[in-house]
Amino acid sequence: MGLLKNLGQKVKNTGKLLQPLLQSYLTFNRETKQLILKQKTVLFLCQKVETKIEQIISLKPDQEQGLIAIIKQEEITAKIHFNPELITFKEDCIEGQLKLLHKPDLKSDSLLYSYLIAGWKIFLGGKVPKFVLPENIKIENDLIYYSFPRGQVQLLEVLLKTIENGSTLKTNLEKGELMIETSMIINWQDINLQDLMLILKINF
Repeated sequence: MGLLKNLGQKVKNTGKLLQPLLQSYLTFNRETKQLILKQKTVLFLCQKVETKIEQIISLKPDQEQGLIAIIKQEEITAKIHFNPELITFKEDCIEGQLKLLHKPDLKSDSLLYSYLIAGWKIFLGGKVPKFVLPENIKIENDLIYYSFPRGQVQLLEVLLKTIENGSTLKTNLEKGELMIETSMIINWQDINLQDLMLILKINF
């Protein structure tokens, strides 16, 4: 029993040492029940999306609000400025809702596609044609919907492991920081800090 108690105390002390190091990556606001991902972590997530979705050649936080994605499909490049609004945890997937902040900007170096884009702007009202978007992403009016399998983004699984299936969380991204509102207070004790450091590739 004494050995187990000492081991548990060592783990607890290690966690306390790791917390200051991780505060440049994320923080908690107990009053508003918010998990706040700092810019370092948001950039990490953006890089993961770029590597997993071939059509997204760039994903970066805007200086003020939201994210800007550059999508390239065939000879068409689409610039989409959006803000994350909702994220829903389901048993087999994670679904999200994003809000367009500006009309998508479509461009092409091809003369033929330039004519097509001009036609889309007239007949589709500036909407992005479905074939331009990556799989499992769709746009309806000023909202974007996406889904991906559970486990594909390990960071979210580690940070939000206490969230029950079926839960929908409000999100907002301002000045490079992502705020996630939860229905419960999340503490450092709810997160496996060593797993988090491995995912973020932080040396201790």
